[in-house]
Amino acid sequence: MPQIILTEEQTRVLEGTSESVEVRDPHGRILAFLRPLDPDLAETILECKRRLASSEPRIPSEQVQAHLRKLEEIRQREDMDREKMLDLLRRLRAGEEV
Repeated sequence: MPQIILTEEQTRVLEGTSESVEVRDPHGRILAFLRPLDPDLAETILECKRRLASSEPRIPSEQVQAHLRKLEEIRQREDMDREKMLDLLRRLRAGEEV
């Protein structure tokens, strides 16, 4: 993906607003509109990049999907509150049969 590195002044303009910013060429023609990232989304992106760059073990998608299916089956059979869900997730991660 191409990147454009902003100047300090351009960075201040973007950081100082929560609304879209017009991006123009030297002749004043509109090229694009930039919308600042939601702070939570920006934090999530940084965390994802950090995890991808780390050597921490990853959980395969199939395993995550199996855990979600199991949690949904249990939720449909019985009441599920946050504490119970977290306990079940802990047990699944530990390899226990639930």
